[in-house]
Amino acid sequence: MSDDRRNPYLILGLPYGATKSEAARAFARATRRLRKTADAPYDLEDVNWALHAVEQRIEDPSASIDDYRVPADNGAYDAPPGHGLFDPPVEPYPRRTGPVTAEDRQQIEAVILREVVQNLVDDAARDALPRLHKFIGEEA
Repeated sequence: MSDDRRNPYLILGLPYGATKSEAARAFARATRRLRKTADAPYDLEDVNWALHAVEQRIEDPSASIDDYRVPADNGAYDAPPGHGLFDPPVEPYPRRTGPVTAEDRQQIEAVILREVVQNLVDDAARDALPRLHKFIGEEA
């Protein structure tokens, strides 16, 4: 895996800002997981790199500027609907037509009813035609 796409915190399963001792425990868990899993997405070299990268970022925080940061608080995405940057409140568009009258509604319903009935008749005729041809063929 290329270095520009790796995130040491994701490889080790750590929240951003973890301590060295947390990184060491995560490294141990990751190496045990690698021994048990044949098709793991990372190898021992990646896990080792991740531990050293996390340790470097703890010593020099400016080195972590390129890391994609996963929020430590999983509830960060659980804001009430319509709040926050990724879920803005609904803003309705202003109405550009007048309200629908009872007469308009009846006309629309009549058109819909005609189309539904026509579709039903067409489907019934299409299904009946082969049977009709078979019946006529048997009579002849």
